[in-house]
Amino acid sequence: REVEQARFRGEECDAGVEREELRTCSEKECPVNTGLIVGSLVSITVLVLVFAVVFFFLKKRTQQVAKTETMQMNQNVLKKGELLKDKIVALAENTDALKEEFKTLDNLVKEEITDTMFESKLENNRNHNRYKDIVPYDGKFVTLNTPTGNPPTTYLNATLIKFENTKNTFIATQAPKPNSFQNFW
Repeated sequence: REVEQARFRGEECDAGVEREELRTCSEKECPVNTGLIVGSLVSITVLVLVFAVVFFFLKKRTQQVAKTETMQMNQNVLKKGELLKDKIVALAENTDALKEEFKTLDNLVKEEITDTMFESKLENNRNHNRYKDIVPYDGKFVTLNTPTGNPPTTYLNATLIKFENTKNTFIATQAPKPNSFQNFW
């Protein structure tokens, strides 16, 4: 065995084998370590996949931050203060700014919101919606304990809303239709 190793390295050995130049060997003389090759390929594949996943998430995160910043730039935020009334009047008169903010919100919803609205379109619930295109998302509407209204249902066209940095939860809804009055009271 020592002779074979020395021969492969091109060294002289005790058996009197002269130095040889590097040479190719047959499979029997130099067996291929398939485990090493497979292990290396698997390791490289795993590393490439990890880098791809990290790259994907970083890219997605960057896009989300950019969208959030764009949306924040287009928001007309009104804060409590002495000039609140004047700011409301000025904003109400600036219809271009309001249209732009509405367009930004509309695009954001189309791109980001994937929730469904099947419950609001069920036959018993549909009659309780004031408008066909303004309905709560499934799983986010207010549910009554007892079916009421005409037709009776536990569905209420109202959504619970929780804002960041507030303790309160709010309910957003529309004025009820006559067949839904008892659902609200």
